[in-house]
Amino acid sequence: MLLSLKKIYGIGKYAHFDGNVELSKNQVFFGFNGSGKSTLSDIFYSLSDEEHCNRLMERKTLQKENGDLPENPQIKIETSDGMFWIQSGIITKIYMYLMISILQIM
Repeated sequence: MLLSLKKIYGIGKYAHFDGNVELSKNQVFFGFNGSGKSTLSDIFYSLSDEEHCNRLMERKTLQKENGDLPENPQIKIETSDGMFWIQSGIITKIYMYLMISILQIM
């Protein structure tokens, strides 16, 4: 289950989002056209499909009017299974119980 959004950089409307938006079992996203709802939907879907994850990276944020380039696409999402990082179309899953096991060994 998705627990929280931690970071979204350089994807669609989310040029630089840092936060801790907690999600519930039933979540509603609403907003005006172009506000990023479909981008969030694509981000969630990318967790289940590697091919879609690669296509998500093509939704890179456009260059800003002042000429600044967007950051490289990155996403960090917390799930009940641990953390997911998506960078450059590569999904990295960090399991919480693995980290706890390592700490117990030390």
